[in-house]
Amino acid sequence: MTTGELIRSARLRAGYSQKELAQRLGMASSSIARWETDAVEPGYSTLRRVLQACGFDIPPVLVAYARVALRAA
Repeated sequence: MTTGELIRSARLRAGYSQKELAQRLGMASSSIARWETDAVEPGYSTLRRVLQACGFDIPPVLVAYARVALRAA
């Protein structure tokens, strides 16, 4: 699973459109689209904010571990 797939999965589980998630984060929906297609990878703090906005309370160490694991896959 790529970072983009993780973001898309979290967003869909939360029931948000790309536009709704972008509004919750205070950014453009095009950013969400670029992340989900893996055109751009969000930074660590942004990824954590995205997951929290989708209802996932993830400790920072797990986010960092997930990113490393996704790159190795």
